[in-house]
Amino acid sequence: MTGSMCRWQLRVNFAAEIGADAGSDLELISRADNGSFKRTSLAINRATGAIKLSGRQPVVGATSVSGSISASGPIVASGEP
Repeated sequence: MTGSMCRWQLRVNFAAEIGADAGSDLELISRADNGSFKRTSLAINRATGAIKLSGRQPVVGATSVSGSISASGPIVASGEP
């Protein structure tokens, strides 16, 4: 909160829990200056642990990835590999 305006919200989404640990995923929501929904900045799937990030994703320094990585937007890398 900044004053009376919500800037960030950490919540469980409204996806139905249908078994196999599906549903109730964790979301970090950013809010606009007027408090309205702006975007889901971070989402974590409860069943798989998959993490989704929105916006440009800077990567600085050495980074390793185990498994696969996918992105719906650009991933920007800087620094030494």
